[in-house]
Amino acid sequence: MFFLISFPVLGNEKAFDLWKNDMASKALKEGVSISLVRQIIGPLTFDEKVIELDRRQPESVLSFSNYIKRMVTDSRILKARENKKHYADLFGTVEQKYGIPPHYLLAFWGLETNFGSNKGTMDVFNSLATLAYDKRRSDFFTQQFLTLLKAVDTYRFNPPKGSWAGAFGHFQFMPTTFKDYAVDADNDGIIDLENNFKDALFSAANYLSKMGWKKGYTWGVFVSVPKTLDKDIDLTKKYPLSFWVDKGITRIDGKKWQQDDLAIEARLLLPEGIGGSAFLGYRNFDIIKRWNNSDLYALAVGVLADNIAFNNTFDVKKISVRPNLKREDIVLLQDALKCLKIFDASSDGILGRQTKKAVALYQKSKGKFADGYLSKDLLNEIINACAVK
Repeated sequence: MFFLISFPVLGNEKAFDLWKNDMASKALKEGVSISLVRQIIGPLTFDEKVIELDRRQPESVLSFSNYIKRMVTDSRILKARENKKHYADLFGTVEQKYGIPPHYLLAFWGLETNFGSNKGTMDVFNSLATLAYDKRRSDFFTQQFLTLLKAVDTYRFNPPKGSWAGAFGHFQFMPTTFKDYAVDADNDGIIDLENNFKDALFSAANYLSKMGWKKGYTWGVFVSVPKTLDKDIDLTKKYPLSFWVDKGITRIDGKKWQQDDLAIEARLLLPEGIGGSAFLGYRNFDIIKRWNNSDLYALAVGVLADNIAFNNTFDVKKISVRPNLKREDIVLLQDALKCLKIFDASSDGILGRQTKKAVALYQKSKGKFADGYLSKDLLNEIINACAVK
């Protein structure tokens, strides 16, 4: 076999080294310089830790209560307000240019890197290579790897350190996000998302703006849901606020929706199932999910932003803690759902959209409210239903 770039093929690492040679060929075909290909791809190693972290992302294993308490803390709110004051002129310029209020950008910054204090220490190329080699999302991470390689070759910046998932900089941009939305805010000819906060802040605002952020609107609102809510409502769909008002949903803060707002579409979010904390998510909630496609993450951004900007009615400290599920529990669940023929994906231990959809189908079949929320009792019920089938 002929390799355009001669990397060693050793023992148990043979498959990954073959992958490296294939990646080198792809990079050269896309115009990356041979010197950079040798510099970056040559030393790559498969990192088991990256795969482990990918399989236990907090959004997929933590309960809402534990997740929100971890993300929205008094110290983070205080630090955000201090940064808002320190960078007041810069945040003002960004809001005028892009229409993104400071408290949202501060929430992203705080959640992603704790205001720049934890931008990640992992070799981004090595992380991306490991995830590209892994079968779970190979195509996505192959694209990320090649995009970053071309960006480094074009802009001549040092290969960044970052997260296990390949994100880097103050706001943890993935390579394709960098390519499409990063901004040279100070016009110095260099886009530096790691060391130049102005570049990083403008880039984050530009991304949210281009994604379709609706200026002048909030992300959502904390609500009270009646126990008599119709079981047949499809929680994956949006409905006008007038629909939710007719169903008896009210704002926790006691305020009334304005007549002009009743046509606004919103999705009911029940991260702890019916009877737990509830929110209505507007268009900007969906824009937050373009950053990280997780309801829990988007809720954390929204709740943190509200707490930064004003005294929010959602008091994180007052919510009761619900236990986390273990990955092995979710594997058992997925196996049971397959046994019941309502789930046909792999049993990966990740409580993702397909798994939640299957849980909701089971709930509906039993006359329960189909919120897709997996309690320990429901988990045991589904497993037992398979056992007696």
